[in-house]
Amino acid sequence: MSRAGDRVRWVFLGLAIGLSGCGGPEDRLRSVPAVGAILPLSGTDARLGESLRVGMELAAAADEGASVRLRIVDGEGRPGPSARRLRELDADPGIVAVIGGAFASVARPLTALEPPGRVPFLALSPLAFPRAITPGAGARRLHRLEALGQAAAAHAASRLEATRAGVIFRPTGEASAVLGESFSRDFAESGEIVWSVTPNEEGRVRPPPGPEEAIDVLWVAGPAVWAVEMVKASRGAREAAILLAAGWDAQGVEVLFEGDRVVHRVDFYSESDPRPIAVRFREACRAAGTDPSPAVALGWDAVLRVRDAIDRVGDERSRIDHVLGQGEATPGVTGRIGDGVAGAAGENPAVVALSRDGIRFLHRIDVPAAAGGDPREARPAGDSGPEESGMPRSP
Repeated sequence: MSRAGDRVRWVFLGLAIGLSGCGGPEDRLRSVPAVGAILPLSGTDARLGESLRVGMELAAAADEGASVRLRIVDGEGRPGPSARRLRELDADPGIVAVIGGAFASVARPLTALEPPGRVPFLALSPLAFPRAITPGAGARRLHRLEALGQAAAAHAASRLEATRAGVIFRPTGEASAVLGESFSRDFAESGEIVWSVTPNEEGRVRPPPGPEEAIDVLWVAGPAVWAVEMVKASRGAREAAILLAAGWDAQGVEVLFEGDRVVHRVDFYSESDPRPIAVRFREACRAAGTDPSPAVALGWDAVLRVRDAIDRVGDERSRIDHVLGQGEATPGVTGRIGDGVAGAAGENPAVVALSRDGIRFLHRIDVPAAAGGDPREARPAGDSGPEESGMPRSP
């Protein structure tokens, strides 16, 4: 590449076998749709970018859906370089979609480029554009963190029969804010958010001021230590069920196992999750010798989403963009995904139980698709609970 610091990786997958035609190998390679990806492969967020890259390559190599090749470039985690990479990918007629924008600081400028690009852009950040704004054609975002928060609210209402919740989240943290807000919005339709707590500058949490009101469930959009501190310090939270989001440090979680409490964790591809897509993801990670982290799963989801669109409508850019923006085609958790949001690939989130005995898969969250439906009416799909799941306890 002409610019120093550019890192371009081409991944050619499943192309040597099964491609027909009269041309040579290069012609056959060019006939395979290419998906561009702009990742922070250098700079302070390079570790995240590498995990996303691994997930994307695993998804592109998976034996399902349309064959694709990946063109992965370094956006340096900054708006300027990322915008230049997007323009370059947009000008390549072989690129049918571009994935990028892991953080809102990068994703928002990319979704607002003027003039807009012609290639569909799928943003990884849940805050790629303000919630009150529905973008025009060309800009979509993955519906992943919101889905986790909605799944937690549905689980709390339908399985735990909770009516009073406490929430711990960090408004200045992108992931934590989305998880806290999406849980609160959905849970409030059938219950009450009694209080919300924000960690202080040192990252510690304290009980809310005033009289301590008892809660049924505590949603923690952050590390498990927040739940540990709150349970120790707050009488109101002492008997509450604990709900955690996957992806944060679980250090100290064993403290929460005192008494009969079982800690529930919401994730897409949890340990012991028997769903086919979760099994395929874990097996792909195991074969590649990589950790099945949420960042790897996010890259996996993004590429599967584009492969699914190509499967359905071919490799025409405008048709792929239309499919990515069809909320009804990928209803997510509550069926309220509107234009501009691409649903999480594959299945809805699932819940596992963490206890002294290990990790057990509980059930998939499957909320009716009717807009505005009461989360209390959710009917978990698949196994009805730990007693009936038949899943062995993890060692």
